[in-house]
Amino acid sequence: MQDKKYIVFTQDEWNNNYLMGFYDDLDDAIPDINDWLEIYNLKLEKGDLAEYPSTFGTVFDKELETEDETVLMIRGFILK
Repeated sequence: MQDKKYIVFTQDEWNNNYLMGFYDDLDDAIPDINDWLEIYNLKLEKGDLAEYPSTFGTVFDKELETEDETVLMIRGFILK
């Protein structure tokens, strides 16, 4: 089995995208994501990002709601 590489980006409430980086493990992205989430008073924990089956392979994404009920997204691509 080949090693995976995760491209992780975030999307804010105005649909702006921010590249977090390229990671060997999804949990490795959590400190960078938490730095970005700090202004929203939100935080991810280890294990909050996980792959799941999709129509064309495996994917990962996470939606977070802020105090004022706007939605932030953590998304990306899996390279194999």
